[in-house]
Amino acid sequence: MSKREVFKYKGYTGSLEFSVEDKCLFGKIKMINDLITYEAQTISDLEFEFQTSVDDYLITCKEVGKDPDRPCSGSFNIRIGAELHRTACVVSIERGISLNELVKTAITVFVNPRSEKLLHEHKHIHYFKREVSRGEVPYTIPTTNDLLRCIEEGGNKWPFLR
Repeated sequence: MSKREVFKYKGYTGSLEFSVEDKCLFGKIKMINDLITYEAQTISDLEFEFQTSVDDYLITCKEVGKDPDRPCSGSFNIRIGAELHRTACVVSIERGISLNELVKTAITVFVNPRSEKLLHEHKHIHYFKREVSRGEVPYTIPTTNDLLRCIEEGGNKWPFLR
């Protein structure tokens, strides 16, 4: 099964899986703490069951006075080890950006399929957000939004690339 075979509805993502033994399709709502599953015999029916499950989940949460889990709130904890943490802090201080911005930019580069090509085509990237001098060579620091705009535009339309 491809990684892209998922359903999306009202901000929730659902899996599409199958059981050869039971001869059925099934799935669950991904990226939430609550366990919500659904099953059907056809892909169309499975998508319908996923949507119904999301609606039922939201209604049930409202009825019992519980805030429904929301996938990917934008905040998460990571464990990277003390040495990498220290190195990342030093780099963020040297570049004059927050550790959060450094991590956001690194993840943006890693998860965006166009960024790898962009970074290989442009061996030295200059960003215009915040100028910092290191020795005699001034360079500028990216923001995540700057990087995303650059990637969306194909990388060659931005003056901070050379």
